[in-house]
Amino acid sequence: MPKGARNEIDGADAKDLEAYHASIGPKGFLLHDALKAVWQTVARGNEYVDRQAPWKLAKDPANRAELESTLATLIRQLARQAVYLFPFMPGKAEELWKSLGAPGALREMRFSQLEKLDPTGWKVQKGGSLFPKAEPVRAA
Repeated sequence: MPKGARNEIDGADAKDLEAYHASIGPKGFLLHDALKAVWQTVARGNEYVDRQAPWKLAKDPANRAELESTLATLIRQLARQAVYLFPFMPGKAEELWKSLGAPGALREMRFSQLEKLDPTGWKVQKGGSLFPKAEPVRAA
């Protein structure tokens, strides 16, 4: 599968993201339902990472195409999640967008552009943890 090709993750996410739009559409502002739809895509991404095990794929040069396809799928998914989470957490979503090496500012991205999103050529950068664990408070 070419790096930019769509797969089952993209299709399943599309259904959840339709639910996102329905939650904040004409029926009202059911923000908790919109977030629930996004978290379903996050859970799907976690399952995909476990199933694909990119760290294992990277060890064998014969798996290069599968590794690239896996990483492209994950980058597309994370980019979609950044767009959908932007109204709720603009700062963290923008951090994610930048770390993916996505072009432009996230605030300029539109939902209608997501289907055409192609991460080919993006330069992913390691950044700090988006949600670092809090240090336990110790009694003095």
